[in-house]
Amino acid sequence: MADKQVKQRALGEVAVVRRFLREWDPIGVMGHEAQVACTSDEYDSYAATIHSLLRHGCAAADLAQYLDRVESEEMRLTPVPERNLALAIKITDWWARHQA
Repeated sequence: MADKQVKQRALGEVAVVRRFLREWDPIGVMGHEAQVACTSDEYDSYAATIHSLLRHGCAAADLAQYLDRVESEEMRLTPVPERNLALAIKITDWWARHQA
């Protein structure tokens, strides 16, 4: 695949990860339409890292642990492991289908 195609594919994959993260929304900024325009990039900084983890074969359990760390260390929230695992499974399932 040409470099331009690889880059476009990666950008598309990161965009999908961003959508998953907006659904995750642990700080609750995506639930209010008035706030969405101002906060639509709230979780974007994590999307590239997750994409990299996926490209390196990250399992759902490992991704869930990453999400736990993001919540506790970056957001200073109490992690919700069940929610994080559920999201990690959705993301890794999507990734597996996407790579097939």
